[in-house]
Amino acid sequence: MRLITLLFAAVWLTACHHSSHHQRVANISKLSDSKQWAPLLFNVSGIPLLAYYPRPLQATTRLFIYIEGDGKAWKSRRLPSDNPTPENPLGLKLALAHPDDNAVYLGRPCQIAFHPPTCDPSLWLGGRFSEKVVHLSNQAIDSLKQRFQAEELVLVGYSGGGAVAALVAATRDDIAGLISVAGNLDHTTWTQHHGVTALHHSLNPIDYATKLNAIKQFHFYGNNDTIVPPSIAQAFQTHFSTPIIYPIPSNDHTCCWEKQWPALIHQTHLLLTIDK
Repeated sequence: MRLITLLFAAVWLTACHHSSHHQRVANISKLSDSKQWAPLLFNVSGIPLLAYYPRPLQATTRLFIYIEGDGKAWKSRRLPSDNPTPENPLGLKLALAHPDDNAVYLGRPCQIAFHPPTCDPSLWLGGRFSEKVVHLSNQAIDSLKQRFQAEELVLVGYSGGGAVAALVAATRDDIAGLISVAGNLDHTTWTQHHGVTALHHSLNPIDYATKLNAIKQFHFYGNNDTIVPPSIAQAFQTHFSTPIIYPIPSNDHTCCWEKQWPALIHQTHLLLTIDK
């Protein structure tokens, strides 16, 4: 009950000064309620990270953790957002489309539950993949693993969440699989492609390819994606001897992952089980 109270207090604080944030939170709450998923708020070093999980909470040997994308990092090309809560929480939609009850959702720092005093814009701008963000995410993931009594984890990241998932996976020894959907796996190439400011305070997943080499990986990308273009995944593939990237011909950055996801995640689950 206390966790839910904290969540609504955080929502109320921000909704008072930013109605569009209230609308985004309402949309996310409606989505989670549609599958009866409950909120779980983590406070890591004063910074909020919000998770959702299917009720009732059940123990599972293998836990899938879905990590959200960058959300609303910018209001426009030159104006940073004052709140990173996503308008289209595709990471949550993928988690809700997971066919089993062994999945949870983890938002990025300060998404949905927003505490103005501690939510510094660097967490969703140039430092969105920083060592600090990886640490915060790791702490929340440790708590989720303990709550579900899981022995191993599969990290699933959408867009920028794919970068966070890869960076977190590189630090752990309990990862059974790493999956990304339209993942930003090389932000240096990505910022150069779009001609935008480099993420100077962020770690880059492609620099951790050697550490990730022993992990089973599945990186899905859309051939029509203009936000994280296919070249990003293709550059990541050059660091691995076996195929780890999987093009989906008709998809772009947002369409049509949610509809296809039960079939795609089922395929990866079968492959993850081989030689287990």
